[in-house]
Amino acid sequence: MFIGEEANKQLLVEKLIQKFIRENIARNIDVHLEVYWSSSESTANKHSSLYYVPGCDVNIDGILSRYCTPYDHHMTHEKEVWAIEDALKKLKSHRVDIAYILLWKVDEIGHLYGPNSAQVRDAVLEVDTHINDILDIIEDNQQNDVNVIIVSDHGMSTIDTLHKINISEALDMNDILEITEEGTQAYVWPKSGKEEEVYNKLKKFHPNMKVYHRDDILDRWFFKKHTRIPPIFITVDKGWYLAHPKSSDEVFKWYGNHGYDNNNQDMKGIFAAYGPDFKSNKTVAGFRMTDVYQLICKVTGIKPKPNNGTWSNVEHLLNDADLKDEL
Repeated sequence: MFIGEEANKQLLVEKLIQKFIRENIARNIDVHLEVYWSSSESTANKHSSLYYVPGCDVNIDGILSRYCTPYDHHMTHEKEVWAIEDALKKLKSHRVDIAYILLWKVDEIGHLYGPNSAQVRDAVLEVDTHINDILDIIEDNQQNDVNVIIVSDHGMSTIDTLHKINISEALDMNDILEITEEGTQAYVWPKSGKEEEVYNKLKKFHPNMKVYHRDDILDRWFFKKHTRIPPIFITVDKGWYLAHPKSSDEVFKWYGNHGYDNNNQDMKGIFAAYGPDFKSNKTVAGFRMTDVYQLICKVTGIKPKPNNGTWSNVEHLLNDADLKDEL
């Protein structure tokens, strides 16, 4: 149980995660959100079991995962162990073809204490123990047909608590329809006829802040063509954080954050894979997160939906020549 300051930090994270689920996952239903378990259930008749994944109980175009253990913001080591054992049992009995387990405590603790903290080191070691358990169970059960993919969705940078940019000083909220997000980014919807005025005020406001019209957002972010992208998008340099009139003070009590430019080394995620379809003892150059979806589809026999992945970036990870063929 958390007490004192620890309880307050835990509560902040729980509130922000629930806000994300409430405001982001559910409202994507109307834009045909495509996730791999939706692809598997709809196009390949392959069933999935998801554990603690936000939104796994959301109906996407009439599709639900076969099994969903909803996101749990009171995670324990015992619950994580149960998820691993249950997933491998379902795979062995062929009740599911894909299992996805979210182990999110490294992220939570990275926000609360910073990525270089002793607490993060302990959290990473706990995940490492879970991975060893997965491999041991696969070996003991002779589940030689199981592929394991381990991926993180982002990295983490240390926040300097003195590096705060408050764009409230540059904005007249009478000119703003909506402003959302906080910390490393902000999305701004100006009122009709006010876009250039708002943009120009923000553009020159702070040297550690970058401001983009939607059409000028960098192509390598794959972020400007969606209907939900705002007319004005703001990012800040690594180590800085962003406040505005509608932001919460909760995020500014963190010592770590992500969402900075993905070219920054701190933002890089990890990828590791093990199993019959993957080459062993091989270290490869980095590739983009957008390439992972098609790789999962390939090793599970799912026909992928249109996506931003580049097959040549990942085909060399695979063993069999048939698997390497273009999707």
